[in-house]
Amino acid sequence: MLEAPTPGETTAPLVQAIPEVIKVLQGLANPQSEEMLKDTLEILAQAIEAEAEFFKRSGCLKELSETLVQLASVGAEAFSMEEIRHSAMEALMSLAEKLIEDVAQPPGLVLLEALVQLNVQWMQEVEEDVDVWTTEGKDMDDDDCDDDVVGIGEENLDRLAEELDDKFSDESDDIIMPIVFKAIRAAMQRPDATWKTARSAIMALAQVVEYVDSEDWVDQVVEFVIQQLTHAHPRVRYAAFWAIGQVCYDQSPHVQEKYHGELLPAIVVGIDDANIRVATEAVSAFSALGEELDCDDLEDCMDDLLMRMFNHLHAGESQMMQEHCLSGIAVIAKAGDELFTPYYGRVMPMLKKVIQSCTKDEQRSLQGKAFECCALIGVAVGKERFMADVGEIMEAMLSVVKDGFAADDPRRDAFFEATQDIARTTGKDFKPFAGRVVPSIFTVLKQDVAETAKDDLLLEDDSDDDYNDLLDDDNLQTFGLKTSVVEEMLEALDLLNTLLEALEEEFCDFMPMTCENLLTMLDRGLPDSLRQKLFKTWEYLAGCARTAVAGGRLDTGSLRQLVTEFLKKTVGAMLTAAGKADTLTEDISTQLQAQSAGLAGVVRKAGEGVLTKEGVKDIVTVIVQMLDKLPCDKDTPTEPGLNRRRGAPAPEEDSDGEEREVKDETPISAQSVRFSLCDVAGALMQANRDDFCEVALPTFMEMVKSLVRPERSEGDRCLGFYLADSVVGCLADKSVPYWNGFMNEALAGMLDASPVVRQFAASAIGNGSTQAVFGPVAPAAATQVHKVLCKQGERHRRRRAVQLGSVQMALAVDTCIRALGQICEHHGQQLGADQGAAWSLWLQNLPIKYNLEAGKAAHAQLVDLVSRNHPMLATPQMMPRILAVFADIYKSKFSGEELDTRIAQAVASLGEGPLKELCSSVPETKQRKVEQMLKTARAGA
Repeated sequence: MLEAPTPGETTAPLVQAIPEVIKVLQGLANPQSEEMLKDTLEILAQAIEAEAEFFKRSGCLKELSETLVQLASVGAEAFSMEEIRHSAMEALMSLAEKLIEDVAQPPGLVLLEALVQLNVQWMQEVEEDVDVWTTEGKDMDDDDCDDDVVGIGEENLDRLAEELDDKFSDESDDIIMPIVFKAIRAAMQRPDATWKTARSAIMALAQVVEYVDSEDWVDQVVEFVIQQLTHAHPRVRYAAFWAIGQVCYDQSPHVQEKYHGELLPAIVVGIDDANIRVATEAVSAFSALGEELDCDDLEDCMDDLLMRMFNHLHAGESQMMQEHCLSGIAVIAKAGDELFTPYYGRVMPMLKKVIQSCTKDEQRSLQGKAFECCALIGVAVGKERFMADVGEIMEAMLSVVKDGFAADDPRRDAFFEATQDIARTTGKDFKPFAGRVVPSIFTVLKQDVAETAKDDLLLEDDSDDDYNDLLDDDNLQTFGLKTSVVEEMLEALDLLNTLLEALEEEFCDFMPMTCENLLTMLDRGLPDSLRQKLFKTWEYLAGCARTAVAGGRLDTGSLRQLVTEFLKKTVGAMLTAAGKADTLTEDISTQLQAQSAGLAGVVRKAGEGVLTKEGVKDIVTVIVQMLDKLPCDKDTPTEPGLNRRRGAPAPEEDSDGEEREVKDETPISAQSVRFSLCDVAGALMQANRDDFCEVALPTFMEMVKSLVRPERSEGDRCLGFYLADSVVGCLADKSVPYWNGFMNEALAGMLDASPVVRQFAASAIGNGSTQAVFGPVAPAAATQVHKVLCKQGERHRRRRAVQLGSVQMALAVDTCIRALGQICEHHGQQLGADQGAAWSLWLQNLPIKYNLEAGKAAHAQLVDLVSRNHPMLATPQMMPRILAVFADIYKSKFSGEELDTRIAQAVASLGEGPLKELCSSVPETKQRKVEQMLKTARAGA
């Protein structure tokens, strides 16, 4: 009745029944009424989940909450049915989550405090027998011996913190953290507090720290946990090391930068712990900590760490310990660089022995870890040292892969990852092994995804013909299936991409086989993720073929044939898909967007001179036809998707340190397809500049002129400026004759209400500023940027953009910062007396921290200007800020290996004396970065 009242029916009369419901609950709270109490609580929990506001309107929320708290607070001995307190707790959690905005404010905080205290109390119901806990968990690293309420309590704290973070974002820290610390401190000060209390306190903090933004609160968590690393009870020490690992993942790199000096010696001691589970968790904590450390950070403890891990690996006290040691050794190898080389002779025989000794099914994960560790050590010590062992390692790995992998075989991922690392390390010398690896890749890729998916789906009614019809190859993508087969095929394509990069022109021997198999895949119905990866592989293939042409291993005709065959298949499929339906569904949009993105990538990687003028004209004709026909009404999203266009945000890192795209739930739409078609045009501008200007530029510029007019829809203006930015950025002076059609609109667009319009209008202005004729416009453009940064710069620097709208705005602000640097460099004199202020404003807003493309370009520009001793930057006033920016950029995702080297050289060129003086004005963490730069510069010299 609460969830779906009939028309005209009101739930108001039911409100009067709530006091009686509470009395019933209180009356049933006895051992004789357990079954009825359980059923009542389960129904109540469902009702709260469905309509929490109803209970708020009842005016009895306080009484109901107190009753539920009493029922959930009783120990396991009070009722024989555990479901009673479980359901009472779930009802409380639903109240808190559904009414979080009320619960987070007085007087609702009483319920939030009670919930936190109650869950901390539940987390104390753990196994007391240390031997039982150690024996049962040393190989699986789980705590199944504890009561179920322990895990429920931990999960509930995570749920509360996540809900608060979603609703209150930056303010959530100051809501949840004081309550958690109040609860755990009160518990630990009780006369009856035990080691269980300390353990629950640690675990409570570990559950919520993921959602904390304030470094001050993070510091309090870390400092509390550090105090427990030497606790007398092994379960507390274990929890403390587990929490250190968690906070290192969740709050990287702050924890590593501030606390590594304190944590590393504690971890060394922990690895020697008498309890094997504590020692194992200490190694695991090191892996989390060490991911963000470098050789300077590790140098003092490296020998102590490695010797202990070697000993545990050799002793084999538990498989879990061995696996964590392999991960820890790999982390040290990765961070230690040349400092790890002296240990190579000792560890590599040990790893090969582990690989050979793993003959049982339960040892598959250990063998996989050993594969990965060997490969990462090879990366660390380099090809010359590693090459002597590569043959033996690859033979062992290939013997495992020859029979294929079961769906649950952990060695599958390890094989693909390790083979990629070995191929990257050995480069063209990997070719002898490629002859066996490449065929195995195509064995995987020939699997029938549709049939496998049909087998994996459990159909409730096999006679449902309509449902089964949807599972044919043409419609498979509708389901977004993620079977183990699809995952294996994705990994196989990743490995193929790596081989194409590593072998370069030496891959030519495998080119016919590769083209044949990849062309066949273009005709198959594939899930979205697999289709996108396939198109990315075609990009790599085109780039590899281009390298082979340059090296004389392949003729231009063969490259042209490869590209032509791909274009025939892809363009033909696009025309077929576009003509299939009267309306553009999301499925068709997804297919067209992926095909357009693949087409753009292949044209760009194939490079100049591959397509003929007629070929360019044919593709342009298709693009124009599709852009004319694609509907984009007022309901179509103006954002094509953050990761489906230029100027995308930098990838984030997950808890395993792997990069992943920023979450974006924008559906693929006609706008996504239109942007991707413009990317194809941009690729043609780069690869066939003169031909494009002759056969296509006038047509596209008329389109731009029409799209950017103020009266057009937001979606059209977004597209217009996106295309205009491509033209200006790719064609430079060739675009100037058409500026009157869009440049004034771009200037105004820098302050547009739409962040997407603002981003690409600003980018077009910045790219236009590289042309001499831009001079007269420079002061007006700089003024527009000044307005943006004065309004949003402070918030942009201090706040983390999470939601789609704030990320879009952040990307636009970053693009304005990039444009200001371009204006200052190319037309600084035009700014007159404001030139110095403009340069200062640019530096003040660096580094760029969202827009990856703009960030790398702006940071490279800064390094170049400093290296050339630009007079507006090479001043005592500017250099401290420049040094701080370099420290932020160095070894970050907004840099790269080449730029890092240039930064190190630029810093080293300042001289020891001036640099020492400059460092005195920057924070300690940045001083450490400067020391790393100097070491890199010395090594390069």
